[in-house]
Amino acid sequence: MCGICFFCGVGLSIQQLEQQEELSCRLLSHRGPDIHVKEVISITEKVSGVFEGNVLWLQGPQPTSQPLLDSHGSALLWNGDILAGHMVPTDMSDTQYVAEQLALGRLEQVLLFLAGIKGPWALVYFHRPSKKLYFGRDVFGRHSLLWRPPSPQHPWLRVTSVWQQCEQMQEVMAYGLYTVDFSSVTLDEGFKVNLVPWLHLSDDDLSSLHPAIEVKQQMKLGSGLKHSLNMTLPSMAILEQLNSLPSSVEHHNLEAFNGVLGSSVEQLLEVLTQAVQRRVDKCPPCCQHCTASPSLCHHPRIAVLFSGGLDSAMLALLLDSCLPKEESIDLLNVAFPTRVCNAKGKTKTKHKTSNHVPSSVSFEVPDRIAGRECWQQLQQLRPHRDWNFVQVNIFISFILNY
Repeated sequence: MCGICFFCGVGLSIQQLEQQEELSCRLLSHRGPDIHVKEVISITEKVSGVFEGNVLWLQGPQPTSQPLLDSHGSALLWNGDILAGHMVPTDMSDTQYVAEQLALGRLEQVLLFLAGIKGPWALVYFHRPSKKLYFGRDVFGRHSLLWRPPSPQHPWLRVTSVWQQCEQMQEVMAYGLYTVDFSSVTLDEGFKVNLVPWLHLSDDDLSSLHPAIEVKQQMKLGSGLKHSLNMTLPSMAILEQLNSLPSSVEHHNLEAFNGVLGSSVEQLLEVLTQAVQRRVDKCPPCCQHCTASPSLCHHPRIAVLFSGGLDSAMLALLLDSCLPKEESIDLLNVAFPTRVCNAKGKTKTKHKTSNHVPSSVSFEVPDRIAGRECWQQLQQLRPHRDWNFVQVNIFISFILNY
Protein backbone atom coordinates (compact mmCIF):
# COMPACT_ATOMS: atom_id res chain seq x y z
CA MET A 1 0.00 0.00 0.00
CA CYS A 2 1.56 3.26 -1.16
CA GLY A 3 0.57 6.82 -0.35
CA ILE A 4 -0.01 9.07 -3.36
CA CYS A 5 -1.13 12.69 -3.61
CA PHE A 6 -1.62 15.30 -6.35
CA PHE A 7 -2.49 18.93 -5.77
CA CYS A 8 -2.75 21.91 -8.11
CA GLY A 9 -4.49 25.25 -8.26
CA VAL A 10 -5.07 27.99 -10.77
CA GLY A 11 -2.89 30.98 -9.99
CA LEU A 12 -1.15 29.45 -6.95
CA SER A 13 2.58 30.00 -6.53
CA ILE A 14 4.97 27.14 -5.88
CA GLN A 15 5.37 28.35 -2.28
CA GLN A 16 1.60 28.23 -1.77
CA LEU A 17 1.45 24.73 -3.26
CA GLU A 18 4.15 23.42 -0.93
CA GLN A 19 2.46 24.98 2.11
CA GLN A 20 -0.74 23.19 1.18
CA GLU A 21 1.14 19.89 1.03
CA GLU A 22 2.71 20.01 4.50
CA LEU A 23 -0.18 18.10 6.09
CA SER A 24 -0.37 15.50 3.31
CA CYS A 25 3.34 14.77 3.71
CA ARG A 26 2.82 13.65 7.31
CA LEU A 27 -0.27 11.59 6.54
CA LEU A 28 1.19 9.93 3.46
CA SER A 29 4.37 8.90 5.27
CA HIS A 30 2.38 6.31 7.23
CA ARG A 31 1.35 4.64 3.96
CA GLY A 32 4.84 4.28 2.49
CA PRO A 33 7.92 4.34 4.73
CA ASP A 34 10.52 3.10 2.20
CA ILE A 35 10.77 5.99 -0.30
CA HIS A 36 9.41 9.53 -0.24
CA VAL A 37 9.61 11.88 -3.23
CA LYS A 38 7.85 15.18 -3.94
CA GLU A 39 8.00 16.90 -7.34
CA VAL A 40 6.60 20.30 -8.29
CA ILE A 41 5.80 20.22 -12.01
CA SER A 42 4.81 23.08 -14.28
CA ILE A 43 1.68 21.82 -16.06
CA THR A 44 0.84 24.99 -18.01
CA GLU A 45 1.84 28.63 -17.78
CA LYS A 46 -1.00 29.17 -15.29
CA VAL A 47 -0.97 25.89 -13.38
CA SER A 48 1.71 24.01 -11.43
CA GLY A 49 1.10 20.78 -9.59
CA VAL A 50 2.64 18.87 -6.68
CA PHE A 51 3.08 15.11 -7.16
CA GLU A 52 3.96 13.30 -3.95
CA GLY A 53 4.57 9.59 -3.43
CA ASN A 54 5.43 7.44 -0.41
CA VAL A 55 6.35 3.91 -1.41
CA LEU A 56 5.86 0.73 0.59
CA TRP A 57 7.98 -1.82 -1.29
CA LEU A 58 5.86 -4.96 -1.73
CA GLN A 59 6.66 -6.10 -5.28
CA GLY A 60 9.27 -5.85 -8.00
CA PRO A 61 13.00 -6.62 -7.93
CA GLN A 62 13.85 -3.15 -6.57
CA PRO A 63 11.86 -0.31 -4.98
CA THR A 64 10.58 2.20 -7.55
CA SER A 65 10.33 5.81 -6.43
CA GLN A 66 7.21 7.85 -7.14
CA PRO A 67 6.20 10.00 -8.86
CA LEU A 68 7.79 8.20 -11.80
CA LEU A 69 8.78 10.73 -14.46
CA ASP A 70 9.52 9.83 -18.07
CA SER A 71 11.63 11.61 -20.68
CA HIS A 72 8.62 13.61 -21.93
CA GLY A 73 7.82 14.99 -18.46
CA SER A 74 4.80 12.78 -17.80
CA ALA A 75 4.30 11.75 -14.16
CA LEU A 76 2.72 8.64 -12.60
CA LEU A 77 1.52 8.01 -9.05
CA TRP A 78 0.50 4.36 -8.76
CA ASN A 79 -0.85 2.31 -5.87
CA GLY A 80 -1.75 -1.11 -7.16
CA ASP A 81 -0.86 -4.63 -8.24
CA ILE A 82 -1.27 -6.21 -11.67
CA LEU A 83 -2.03 -9.80 -10.69
CA ALA A 84 -3.29 -10.88 -14.12
CA GLY A 85 -4.53 -9.49 -17.41
CA HIS A 86 -1.14 -8.16 -18.56
CA MET A 87 2.26 -9.83 -18.69
CA VAL A 88 4.58 -7.64 -16.63
CA PRO A 89 8.27 -8.45 -17.30
CA THR A 90 9.95 -10.02 -14.27
CA ASP A 91 12.67 -7.34 -14.24
CA MET A 92 10.13 -4.50 -13.98
CA SER A 93 7.86 -3.24 -11.25
CA ASP A 94 4.18 -2.64 -11.90
CA THR A 95 4.82 1.11 -11.62
CA GLN A 96 7.36 1.08 -14.46
CA TYR A 97 5.15 -1.10 -16.65
CA VAL A 98 2.05 1.06 -16.10
CA ALA A 99 4.01 4.23 -16.88
CA GLU A 100 5.22 2.75 -20.18
CA GLN A 101 1.71 1.73 -21.23
CA LEU A 102 0.06 5.02 -20.27
CA ALA A 103 2.75 6.99 -22.11
CA LEU A 104 1.15 5.81 -25.38
CA GLY A 105 -1.16 8.70 -24.69
CA ARG A 106 -4.36 8.19 -26.67
CA LEU A 107 -7.39 7.91 -24.39
CA GLU A 108 -8.65 4.80 -26.22
CA GLN A 109 -5.34 3.02 -25.54
CA VAL A 110 -5.36 4.10 -21.88
CA LEU A 111 -8.91 2.77 -21.43
CA LEU A 112 -8.06 -0.55 -23.09
CA PHE A 113 -5.02 -1.01 -20.88
CA LEU A 114 -6.78 -0.17 -17.61
CA ALA A 115 -9.73 -2.39 -18.50
CA GLY A 116 -7.37 -5.36 -18.81
CA ILE A 117 -5.83 -5.03 -15.35
CA LYS A 118 -6.89 -7.72 -12.87
CA GLY A 119 -5.96 -6.57 -9.43
CA PRO A 120 -6.48 -3.60 -7.08
CA TRP A 121 -5.27 -0.20 -8.21
CA ALA A 122 -5.56 3.55 -7.76
CA LEU A 123 -3.63 6.04 -9.87
CA VAL A 124 -2.97 9.65 -10.76
CA TYR A 125 -1.26 10.19 -14.12
CA PHE A 126 -0.32 13.38 -15.95
CA HIS A 127 0.37 12.97 -19.68
CA ARG A 128 2.61 15.86 -20.64
CA PRO A 129 2.18 15.84 -24.46
CA SER A 130 -1.63 16.09 -24.25
CA LYS A 131 -1.68 18.06 -20.96
CA LYS A 132 -4.29 15.63 -19.58
CA LEU A 133 -4.61 14.32 -16.05
CA TYR A 134 -6.11 10.88 -15.35
CA PHE A 135 -7.17 9.57 -11.96
CA GLY A 136 -9.38 6.77 -10.67
CA ARG A 137 -9.37 3.30 -9.16
CA ASP A 138 -10.36 -0.25 -10.01
CA VAL A 139 -13.93 -1.37 -10.52
CA PHE A 140 -14.28 -2.57 -6.91
CA GLY A 141 -12.58 0.50 -5.38
CA ARG A 142 -10.17 -1.68 -3.39
CA HIS A 143 -7.58 1.07 -2.78
CA SER A 144 -8.51 4.35 -1.16
CA LEU A 145 -8.59 7.56 -3.19
CA LEU A 146 -10.05 10.88 -2.00
CA TRP A 147 -10.48 14.20 -3.73
CA ARG A 148 -11.65 17.73 -3.22
CA PRO A 149 -13.83 18.68 -6.20
CA PRO A 150 -12.95 22.08 -7.67
CA SER A 151 -15.38 25.00 -7.52
CA PRO A 152 -15.38 28.60 -8.77
CA GLN A 153 -14.68 29.76 -5.21
CA HIS A 154 -11.81 27.26 -4.77
CA PRO A 155 -10.19 26.50 -8.15
CA TRP A 156 -8.00 23.78 -6.67
CA LEU A 157 -7.82 20.07 -7.34
CA ARG A 158 -6.54 17.59 -4.77
CA VAL A 159 -6.45 13.81 -5.22
CA THR A 160 -4.90 11.76 -2.41
CA SER A 161 -4.83 8.34 -0.75
CA VAL A 162 -5.52 9.72 2.71
CA TRP A 163 -6.60 12.96 4.36
CA GLN A 164 -7.89 14.20 7.65
CA GLN A 165 -11.66 14.04 8.04
CA CYS A 166 -13.35 17.14 6.63
CA GLU A 167 -16.47 17.98 4.65
CA GLN A 168 -14.60 19.17 1.57
CA MET A 169 -12.85 15.84 0.94
CA GLN A 170 -14.89 13.10 -0.72
CA GLU A 171 -14.24 9.55 -1.84
CA VAL A 172 -13.41 9.18 -5.53
CA MET A 173 -16.29 6.96 -6.59
CA ALA A 174 -15.15 3.81 -8.39
CA TYR A 175 -17.20 4.72 -11.45
CA GLY A 176 -14.42 4.80 -14.04
CA LEU A 177 -11.57 7.01 -15.19
CA TYR A 178 -11.67 10.73 -14.40
CA THR A 179 -9.89 13.17 -16.71
CA VAL A 180 -8.92 16.85 -16.65
CA ASP A 181 -7.76 18.63 -19.80
CA PHE A 182 -5.39 21.33 -18.58
CA SER A 183 -5.16 22.89 -22.03
CA SER A 184 -8.70 24.22 -21.49
CA VAL A 185 -8.26 25.42 -17.89
CA THR A 186 -8.95 29.15 -17.46
CA LEU A 187 -9.01 31.50 -14.49
CA ASP A 188 -12.72 32.18 -15.06
CA GLU A 189 -13.99 28.62 -15.51
CA GLY A 190 -11.39 26.67 -13.51
CA PHE A 191 -11.16 22.90 -13.86
CA LYS A 192 -13.56 20.73 -15.85
CA VAL A 193 -13.60 17.12 -14.71
CA ASN A 194 -14.85 14.45 -17.12
CA LEU A 195 -15.65 10.81 -16.41
CA VAL A 196 -15.35 7.81 -18.70
CA PRO A 197 -17.60 5.34 -16.84
CA TRP A 198 -17.28 1.57 -16.47
CA LEU A 199 -19.22 -0.28 -19.12
CA HIS A 200 -21.65 -1.98 -16.71
CA LEU A 201 -22.85 1.25 -15.05
CA SER A 202 -26.28 2.68 -15.88
CA ASP A 203 -27.47 6.29 -15.80
CA ASP A 204 -29.11 5.60 -12.43
CA ASP A 205 -25.76 4.41 -11.04
CA LEU A 206 -24.16 7.70 -12.07
CA SER A 207 -26.92 9.92 -10.68
CA SER A 208 -25.05 10.46 -7.40
CA LEU A 209 -21.99 11.99 -9.07
CA HIS A 210 -20.73 15.39 -7.97
CA PRO A 211 -22.21 18.14 -10.18
CA ALA A 212 -18.70 19.26 -11.20
CA ILE A 213 -18.25 16.01 -13.16
CA GLU A 214 -19.38 15.64 -16.75
CA VAL A 215 -19.94 12.07 -17.99
CA LYS A 216 -18.58 11.19 -21.43
CA GLN A 217 -21.30 8.79 -22.55
CA GLN A 218 -19.75 8.24 -25.98
CA MET A 219 -16.85 6.33 -24.37
CA LYS A 220 -16.83 3.45 -21.89
CA LEU A 221 -14.22 1.75 -19.74
CA GLY A 222 -14.65 -1.98 -20.27
CA SER A 223 -14.87 -4.46 -17.39
CA GLY A 224 -15.68 -8.13 -17.15
CA LEU A 225 -17.70 -7.60 -14.00
CA LYS A 226 -21.02 -8.86 -15.38
CA HIS A 227 -19.43 -11.93 -16.93
CA SER A 228 -17.16 -12.96 -14.05
CA LEU A 229 -19.79 -13.14 -11.29
CA ASN A 230 -22.05 -16.16 -10.88
CA MET A 231 -25.52 -14.67 -10.46
CA THR A 232 -27.45 -17.98 -10.45
CA LEU A 233 -28.79 -19.91 -7.48
CA PRO A 234 -28.01 -23.62 -6.95
CA SER A 235 -30.44 -26.00 -8.63
CA MET A 236 -33.03 -27.94 -6.62
CA ALA A 237 -31.04 -31.13 -7.16
CA ILE A 238 -27.95 -29.58 -5.56
CA LEU A 239 -30.00 -28.17 -2.67
CA GLU A 240 -31.50 -31.60 -2.02
CA GLN A 241 -28.02 -33.11 -1.94
CA LEU A 242 -26.88 -30.50 0.56
CA ASN A 243 -29.92 -31.07 2.76
CA SER A 244 -29.12 -34.79 2.85
CA LEU A 245 -25.68 -34.24 4.37
CA PRO A 246 -25.04 -35.07 8.06
CA SER A 247 -25.41 -32.23 10.53
CA SER A 248 -21.83 -32.53 11.85
CA VAL A 249 -18.43 -32.87 10.19
CA GLU A 250 -17.20 -35.88 12.11
CA HIS A 251 -14.54 -38.25 10.79
CA HIS A 252 -17.08 -40.93 9.85
CA ASN A 253 -19.09 -38.34 7.85
CA LEU A 254 -16.20 -37.11 5.69
CA GLU A 255 -16.90 -39.60 2.91
CA ALA A 256 -20.46 -38.32 2.55
CA PHE A 257 -19.29 -34.72 2.44
CA ASN A 258 -16.57 -35.55 -0.07
CA GLY A 259 -19.06 -37.29 -2.35
CA VAL A 260 -21.24 -34.17 -2.58
CA LEU A 261 -18.76 -31.31 -2.15
CA GLY A 262 -15.41 -32.87 -3.08
CA SER A 263 -15.11 -31.45 -6.60
CA SER A 264 -16.35 -28.02 -5.50
CA VAL A 265 -13.85 -27.91 -2.64
CA GLU A 266 -11.02 -28.85 -5.00
CA GLN A 267 -12.02 -26.08 -7.42
CA LEU A 268 -12.16 -23.54 -4.58
CA LEU A 269 -8.74 -24.58 -3.29
CA GLU A 270 -7.33 -24.30 -6.80
CA VAL A 271 -8.64 -20.76 -7.20
CA LEU A 272 -7.46 -19.68 -3.74
CA THR A 273 -4.01 -21.23 -4.24
CA GLN A 274 -3.67 -19.48 -7.60
CA ALA A 275 -4.61 -16.14 -6.01
CA VAL A 276 -1.98 -16.56 -3.25
CA GLN A 277 0.66 -17.80 -5.70
CA ARG A 278 0.21 -14.74 -7.90
CA ARG A 279 0.82 -12.48 -4.94
CA VAL A 280 3.84 -14.49 -3.82
CA ASP A 281 5.34 -14.28 -7.30
CA LYS A 282 5.05 -10.47 -7.19
CA CYS A 283 6.86 -10.17 -3.84
CA PRO A 284 10.47 -8.95 -3.68
CA PRO A 285 13.07 -11.74 -3.74
CA CYS A 286 14.50 -10.63 -0.41
CA CYS A 287 13.81 -8.39 2.56
CA GLN A 288 14.57 -4.66 2.32
CA HIS A 289 17.80 -5.08 4.30
CA CYS A 290 19.34 -7.52 1.81
CA THR A 291 18.78 -5.83 -1.55
CA ALA A 292 22.54 -5.70 -2.17
CA SER A 293 22.81 -9.51 -1.93
CA PRO A 294 19.32 -11.05 -2.29
CA SER A 295 20.64 -14.58 -2.74
CA LEU A 296 22.11 -14.46 0.77
CA CYS A 297 18.88 -13.31 2.42
CA HIS A 298 17.45 -15.80 4.92
CA HIS A 299 15.01 -13.45 6.62
CA PRO A 300 11.22 -13.81 6.32
CA ARG A 301 9.95 -11.81 3.35
CA ILE A 302 6.23 -12.62 3.61
CA ALA A 303 3.87 -12.35 6.57
CA VAL A 304 0.25 -13.15 7.36
CA LEU A 305 -1.91 -10.89 9.53
CA PHE A 306 -2.81 -13.71 11.89
CA SER A 307 -5.71 -13.74 14.35
CA GLY A 308 -5.90 -17.51 14.64
CA GLY A 309 -9.32 -17.55 12.96
CA LEU A 310 -10.29 -19.81 10.09
CA ASP A 311 -9.52 -17.25 7.37
CA SER A 312 -5.98 -16.44 8.55
CA ALA A 313 -5.26 -20.14 9.22
CA MET A 314 -6.32 -21.00 5.65
CA LEU A 315 -4.16 -18.19 4.26
CA ALA A 316 -1.16 -19.52 6.19
CA LEU A 317 -1.70 -23.06 4.86
CA LEU A 318 -2.16 -21.80 1.30
CA LEU A 319 0.99 -19.71 1.62
CA ASP A 320 2.85 -22.79 2.85
CA SER A 321 2.00 -24.56 -0.44
CA CYS A 322 3.30 -21.60 -2.49
CA LEU A 323 6.68 -20.98 -0.84
CA PRO A 324 9.91 -23.03 -0.85
CA LYS A 325 10.21 -25.12 2.31
CA GLU A 326 13.35 -23.35 3.47
CA GLU A 327 11.61 -19.96 3.75
CA SER A 328 10.17 -18.95 7.11
CA ILE A 329 6.82 -17.19 7.48
CA ASP A 330 5.93 -14.46 9.98
CA LEU A 331 2.51 -14.68 11.63
CA LEU A 332 1.67 -11.14 12.82
CA ASN A 333 -0.69 -11.29 15.76
CA VAL A 334 -2.01 -7.85 16.80
CA ALA A 335 -3.50 -7.30 20.25
CA PHE A 336 -4.83 -4.34 22.21
CA PRO A 337 -4.70 -4.09 26.03
CA THR A 338 -7.55 -5.45 28.09
CA ARG A 339 -9.20 -3.82 31.08
CA VAL A 340 -7.71 -5.16 34.29
CA CYS A 341 -8.76 -4.98 37.94
CA ASN A 342 -6.77 -3.18 40.59
CA ALA A 343 -6.56 -4.23 44.22
CA LYS A 344 -9.97 -2.67 44.99
CA GLY A 345 -11.70 -4.50 42.16
CA LYS A 346 -12.14 -1.44 39.95
CA THR A 347 -11.42 -1.77 36.24
CA LYS A 348 -8.93 0.46 34.54
CA THR A 349 -6.96 0.58 31.31
CA LYS A 350 -3.50 2.03 30.96
CA HIS A 351 -2.22 3.39 27.65
CA LYS A 352 1.47 3.91 27.12
CA THR A 353 3.51 3.96 23.94
CA SER A 354 6.71 2.22 24.95
CA ASN A 355 8.44 -1.12 24.75
CA HIS A 356 7.79 -1.67 28.44
CA VAL A 357 4.41 -3.21 29.25
CA PRO A 358 3.14 -2.25 32.74
CA SER A 359 2.25 -5.16 35.00
CA SER A 360 -1.33 -3.89 35.20
CA VAL A 361 -1.80 -4.32 31.42
CA SER A 362 -2.58 -7.64 29.74
CA PHE A 363 -2.52 -8.46 26.05
CA GLU A 364 -3.94 -11.97 26.55
CA VAL A 365 -7.04 -11.16 24.48
CA PRO A 366 -9.06 -13.76 22.50
CA ASP A 367 -7.14 -13.14 19.25
CA ARG A 368 -3.81 -13.59 21.03
CA ILE A 369 -4.92 -16.85 22.69
CA ALA A 370 -6.52 -18.21 19.49
CA GLY A 371 -3.50 -17.12 17.45
CA ARG A 372 -1.07 -18.94 19.72
CA GLU A 373 -3.17 -22.13 19.65
CA CYS A 374 -3.47 -22.02 15.86
CA TRP A 375 0.29 -21.38 15.54
CA GLN A 376 0.94 -24.56 17.52
CA GLN A 377 -1.42 -26.49 15.24
CA LEU A 378 0.38 -25.16 12.15
CA GLN A 379 3.66 -26.39 13.58
CA GLN A 380 2.14 -29.86 13.90
CA LEU A 381 0.53 -29.85 10.45
CA ARG A 382 3.54 -28.38 8.63
CA PRO A 383 6.60 -29.23 10.74
CA HIS A 384 9.00 -28.54 7.84
CA ARG A 385 8.21 -24.82 7.98
CA ASP A 386 9.61 -22.23 10.40
CA TRP A 387 6.51 -20.40 11.64
CA ASN A 388 7.37 -17.20 13.53
CA PHE A 389 4.59 -16.10 15.87
CA VAL A 390 5.15 -12.33 16.11
CA GLN A 391 3.25 -10.66 18.96
CA VAL A 392 2.39 -7.04 18.13
CA ASN A 393 1.12 -5.15 21.19
CA ILE A 394 -0.62 -1.87 20.38
CA PHE A 395 -1.75 0.76 22.88
CA ILE A 396 -4.76 2.88 21.90
CA SER A 397 -2.73 6.07 22.39
CA PHE A 398 -0.36 4.90 19.65
CA ILE A 399 -3.24 4.63 17.17
CA LEU A 400 -4.58 8.06 18.11
CA ASN A 401 -1.22 9.58 17.21
CA TYR A 402 -1.80 8.48 13.61
